[in-house]
Amino acid sequence: MDDRKLYCDTFSQVRSARGPIRLEDIKMRKNHTILRKILVLAAVLALFTALAATAYAVDLFGLRSLLLPPSTPSQRTGWPQVSDPEIGEDPYLVQGNDAISLQGFVGTPEAMATAEWRAFNNRYDPDGAILAEIGNGPTGFEGEYDHYLVYTQEMADELERILAKYHLKKHTDMRILDSYHELCQELAGDDMAQGFLMGMHEPYTPYIYEDGTFHYDGDVNLPEANGRDDYYSEVTCMYQCTRCVKGTFTDIGLTIGDIDDFKQWTYRPRGVIQEDGTYPEGPEVILALGPKVSLVIADLGDSFVTFNILAGTDFYNLSDCVIGENALEIFADSIDWTVIARIP
Repeated sequence: MDDRKLYCDTFSQVRSARGPIRLEDIKMRKNHTILRKILVLAAVLALFTALAATAYAVDLFGLRSLLLPPSTPSQRTGWPQVSDPEIGEDPYLVQGNDAISLQGFVGTPEAMATAEWRAFNNRYDPDGAILAEIGNGPTGFEGEYDHYLVYTQEMADELERILAKYHLKKHTDMRILDSYHELCQELAGDDMAQGFLMGMHEPYTPYIYEDGTFHYDGDVNLPEANGRDDYYSEVTCMYQCTRCVKGTFTDIGLTIGDIDDFKQWTYRPRGVIQEDGTYPEGPEVILALGPKVSLVIADLGDSFVTFNILAGTDFYNLSDCVIGENALEIFADSIDWTVIARIP
């Protein structure tokens, strides 16, 4: 397996508790192995609660306010370690293992539910003995819990406890769609005929849940960070978009590397030009420029939207290009946030 494929399949994917969400994974959920490490649950949750209590006081509403309890890649999942003493560091791999929630900031019901469920999965069946005994056979939990990591009654009971505690619903259906146009039709019908993306985007492989939570992959053309004011060139970057509707528990997180490597700032996109020549401002978003990946994040009230751009300040990333702050702001400006915010 080459470096780019390895990187794509491991550290730059939206993840559930069982690993990266990919089309082949969606079709074969019952055959997955899982990610967990023995953790002291009380210590993990105490850390997360402390973050929630101090977030407003110390202005942590950036990436740190989205941090999930720590976890380490496990040999049992098939994930490689970040580095190997025999082969050294792979330049395409994200160095570091910080993961963020894609559902909301610390202290929200969705974030706290994610923290508890992730911590439970990290400590449950640590050697995989229960899962190995079940194998690829039916578990009896396929229907009601098909979109979650549940293969025993104990896991089902824990998930139900967490959902009841935070007053969240389960996902009941997920469908793979043929195109971005079909995604827009599913979200808002003819009211969303033009979509929410400008022409610089090429979206593909969307899927959608029953409540309007969705994900798609895409390519986007952005200015290259070349350090020369008199020279302009474009590069094509791969990215992922995830919209999580609040009130429903979506079991996903995103591994971003080392959170200390990101430069973060807030930005208010100027929006799509109107007939009178004005640019209405969009909602304030978080921009984060990292070495391997970069992020555009927006809390839209009823939903939480994350764009994970597979490029950054280090050339050795999945897109094989370097982008800067200007590119991230252009990316944010290329999204019609008012359309996304109006999605039911």
